[in-house]
Amino acid sequence: KTAYEIYQCDWSSDVCSSDLDPWMKEGVTSYYGNALAARAGWIGPAEVDSLFSGYEERVFGSVKLETIPLSDPRIWYEEYSGESWRRLTYDRGHAVALLLDVYLRTETGNEGSLDDVLRTLYRDQLHQGFSRGELLAAIEVATGVDAAWFFGRYVESVEIPEPAEVDRALREAIEFGVYRPD
Repeated sequence: KTAYEIYQCDWSSDVCSSDLDPWMKEGVTSYYGNALAARAGWIGPAEVDSLFSGYEERVFGSVKLETIPLSDPRIWYEEYSGESWRRLTYDRGHAVALLLDVYLRTETGNEGSLDDVLRTLYRDQLHQGFSRGELLAAIEVATGVDAAWFFGRYVESVEIPEPAEVDRALREAIEFGVYRPD
């Protein structure tokens, strides 16, 4: 499949969107914007290596980021009302999407990924919202992985992925071929 076919869920026009996980709209879009740009050859290894440069400065030290879980519905309404809200969905959401993809690839020996989850959502939830349960079910159907603990840690809680953890996940994603040109 081409990079475009992998990412047929058009989050910006709500072709499929999560009702309970507002971070997905921009977090997953940020993640795949970079992954697909690399797969298409539009950005190279140097740009991929620097995808999270400045992450620590942008994400840590903001009271909003440290006290709001990614599942908080206020994100839908506040996303563009201030820089902290933007960082919550784009920067923290981007990091969580990276960690989720790496987790799925690790658990499946790189045989299942967030790409597969998006294909499943596109097939099953086109033009409709999906619940957390439906998202977790799509993850399990697409990859065979139970990701409930992951959502408990990174989406439902206020835990922010540490810079070292994000850097490690980026290195693993590179090894898995996430950013390899198609």
